Amino acid sequence: GTKDSGLEYRNEDWHVEALGTKVAPHEVINFTDSDWAGDIDTRNSTSATVTFIAGGPVSWHAKLQHIQALSSGEAKYIAMGDCAKDISYIRGTLGEFAFYPAIGPTTMLVDSSAALGIAAKPGVNNRTKHIALRYHFVRRLVADGTIAPRKCDTKLNAADVLTKAVDRQTFIKLAPMLVKAPKTDAA
Repeated sequence: GTKDSGLEYRNEDWHVEALGTKVAPHEVINFTDSDWAGDIDTRNSTSATVTFIAGGPVSWHAKLQHIQALSSGEAKYIAMGDCAKDISYIRGTLGEFAFYPAIGPTTMLVDSSAALGIAAKPGVNNRTKHIALRYHFVRRLVADGTIAPRKCDTKLNAADVLTKAVDRQTFIKLAPMLVKAPKTDAA
């Protein structure tokens, strides 16, 4: 049955495979991803994010991007901008509850070196001036230490299953990160 399935939160350090380490239960970890030009009608991309606290997801969404990205790196950078707003909201809420024992940067895991490069470069250049100012918001959050984007392996990006249809093997690997799998009796 489904009684053993669901969301699970633990008040103990939890292992983040994409980081290769354990993190404290109060630490906020975000996975961000996008497809590229996946919408057949508009050729817009889909952004996705999953944010975890205490080993379980507390926020997740997938939505169509409002502008067309010219590359997969741009699509993932735009997704970072969408997700940075979500992280800001979560951090603000946790701050009001005095939940954060010590506020440090929220780790944002992204599987694109190109997107991380765009986020790290201040200012606008010929390659990024068409990206709306609303998405460059991520640069300010990186600069002020609110978020700390890091590269992660595509195969370990929990948000991947929210952006596109994935093969069975990928789904079997990533789905348990989002929902606790039912326990099976070893008979």
